[in-house]
Amino acid sequence: MIAEKLGMSKKNTHSRRRKATPPPRRQRSAQPCDADRQDVIRSLETILHRPSDTNGQEFLRVDEESLMPTAITLHQQGELRQAATLYRQQLSLDRDHADALHLLGLVEYALGNIDEGFQWMERAVQVDPNCSNYHLNRGLAYLEIGENQKAADAFRRDLALQPESSETMHVLGLALCGQGQVQEGAHWIERALLKDPTNAGFWVNLALAASEMGSIELAEKAALKARSLDTNLSTAHEALGGIAKAQGDFQRSLESYNHAIELDDQFAVAWANKGDLLVQQAKYQEALPILERAVELAPNLPEARRNLAYSQFFVGDAKVAFENFIETIKLAPEQLASWNVMIDALSILGDSDGVRATLCELASQRQESIHLLAAEAHCPPILQDADSTEQYAESLHRAIRRARQPRLPSDPMDLTTTNLQFPYYASYHGTDITQLRCDYADLFTDQIQPLPAQKSQGPPKVCFSVGLDREGVFLKFNQGLIQQLAGSELKVLVAANRRSIPTIRKHLGEHVKFIAVTENVAEAAQTIHAHNPNVLFHFEPGCDGPSYFLPFYQAAPVQVTSWGLPITSGNAAMNDFLTSELIEPKNGSDHYCEQTVMLPTLPVYYQHDSKVVAIDQPDRAQFGLPEQCHLYGCVQSLFKYHPDFDQHFGQILQTDPEAHLVLAGSIYVYYNEQIMQRLRRSIPDADQRITMLPRLPYSQCLHLMQCCDVLLDTIYFAGGATSYEAFKLGVPIVTMPGQFMRGRVTDGLYQKMGIDDCSVSDRDAYVAKAVQIASQSDYRQHIKEQLLERNDCLFEDQSAVRLLEAFFLDAASR
Repeated sequence: MIAEKLGMSKKNTHSRRRKATPPPRRQRSAQPCDADRQDVIRSLETILHRPSDTNGQEFLRVDEESLMPTAITLHQQGELRQAATLYRQQLSLDRDHADALHLLGLVEYALGNIDEGFQWMERAVQVDPNCSNYHLNRGLAYLEIGENQKAADAFRRDLALQPESSETMHVLGLALCGQGQVQEGAHWIERALLKDPTNAGFWVNLALAASEMGSIELAEKAALKARSLDTNLSTAHEALGGIAKAQGDFQRSLESYNHAIELDDQFAVAWANKGDLLVQQAKYQEALPILERAVELAPNLPEARRNLAYSQFFVGDAKVAFENFIETIKLAPEQLASWNVMIDALSILGDSDGVRATLCELASQRQESIHLLAAEAHCPPILQDADSTEQYAESLHRAIRRARQPRLPSDPMDLTTTNLQFPYYASYHGTDITQLRCDYADLFTDQIQPLPAQKSQGPPKVCFSVGLDREGVFLKFNQGLIQQLAGSELKVLVAANRRSIPTIRKHLGEHVKFIAVTENVAEAAQTIHAHNPNVLFHFEPGCDGPSYFLPFYQAAPVQVTSWGLPITSGNAAMNDFLTSELIEPKNGSDHYCEQTVMLPTLPVYYQHDSKVVAIDQPDRAQFGLPEQCHLYGCVQSLFKYHPDFDQHFGQILQTDPEAHLVLAGSIYVYYNEQIMQRLRRSIPDADQRITMLPRLPYSQCLHLMQCCDVLLDTIYFAGGATSYEAFKLGVPIVTMPGQFMRGRVTDGLYQKMGIDDCSVSDRDAYVAKAVQIASQSDYRQHIKEQLLERNDCLFEDQSAVRLLEAFFLDAASR
């Protein structure tokens, strides 16, 4: 069982051993502590110093003949157990000696006896509630172990006694930030700065709080102020690195992290965040030594270990990676992100049993039945046989019926860090899952309170919502449309994560208003709602947790989606689905819970891409492919490869003795092997006649397409962007339109061009057409010439812009 591997109990205890750092006399300095900041780590600089009397004797209220001076000396020298013995002797003489009670509490806390330490500290407060330092030290101890509410209470009592203490204002701000009350926390840090405006550490923490609130301008201003006060303050440079990362400026972020590390090569958080930056860019090999150093410096830093495990997994060291995944969960079982990355890794490996076991353990640990639903609903990315699709649909139906409205996590951030959305890969099974998607969404409809309806003033506004890290594909399908709409009667807004906005702005310019949203889906909905859009266009709702749950909040009166994720959202709060007569079957509307808007053209303004350029002499040798063969290629994502598609491959290789098949591999090397294992079962000579390439950069993928004699469209879920690019290059694709829109896009492009040679109705015709194109050069050239002559109608379709503009204006007036 996972629980046995993790060695966890369900009851939290404070039994961790802590490094003892005795305070001089009665003052205590808070050591720098690490605070969880969603997907990054921050070092909260809390070096405080409360001045004490010069001689210390009056401060302790003991005379020279007592036990206390010796005990304090031992305490300061690190002889904690001997000091504790003397403190206890003092208490045997005077059970209400407040200083002995308090200092004994600090010693026991430092020795790792956390609960006992707090008991002694609480007794000291009861004996002398007017000693401000007792409240301060107790609060700092609570802050260190993450008991932020208790810490805040202690700091407030300290402030009642010393209302002008900037140090206490500051740590109260940190405690409030730790509770999620970031705005109030920032307020107290700002109050501390009014008292002590030259404290660089205070400015650093204001920067971190402002970053968490999404106030990047304030964050940058505060971090720069900290750096100006102390150019050698490593935490200021680290904070600037985090701010640059949030802005999407990875180069500047890297420079800041490097500077922080140069100033303090023991700064584990800076190493960890530098590693996180590299992981975000999928530079896993480069991230490994950075994260190993972070873990070496701070073995108990869960974010660093989690990213280390993730990087190890992606470079192929799965065994070591899972050891670190498990250790990460043991370190921070309350962090759902730690569970989620392990679940994702198990899913990528194809270990469905491991996924379900981990989700069941998560449900047990958190007492949240929703994770049991996720366990039953889990859908593997790569199917191993065709029969499993029907079995999966039946099991998901049973799971939904049993669920009976499982409670969503109380923290909306959990909707970001867990896979509670409808199973993404079920859309690729080729079966009708319309009702399943609707039933699944109905489980949550009553649990998310819609935002209040409001009427917008001024010109009609349409807001495009972009999923986390989905700006590339969003721009590919929507850049041209938004640029065209920006000059119309509509006011166009784009809501995206802050780090995505610089990339989107670079392509869309300043004609669009950008809304920076956090990864907290409830906060994102409220932010969008505050801008009062008439229409909210959801791009790819359901590709991740936030995009799936965002429509439930109804941040706009009218909500719309289209073929970014070409399947119904299943959400009753989604009003319209924009589609086309060219790509829908006759009964297409039956496959949506939304009202379908059938356009006579494709619902996209797809721009010409200057990077898509024909190569005069494509070089097969560059990819290690044979020159003398008929080359068949498939460059679709591997999770689109339904097991039924294997028969198409096998029949082509059997029919054409000169055939060689090349497949574009995934960033997940484990997917590549799973597909090849499946193909080996049905194609005896698969290893000799099929080449699985590693993941290719975009430019090389375009080159590969031109090396192929013919491209093979996946069945049940056809190509989209790939088909546009292939047709611009004049590369023919054989396609077999399915019964749902998601399997008919390539055919729709052919219809728009008036080409019907390459769309077929069954497997035998598919194989025959592919072999004809690959083996008959004259026929292949004929198709290529047709594509090059007619493909212009696919790009920059003004009729689509006018139709979509009219739709948005009409929707805004509802």
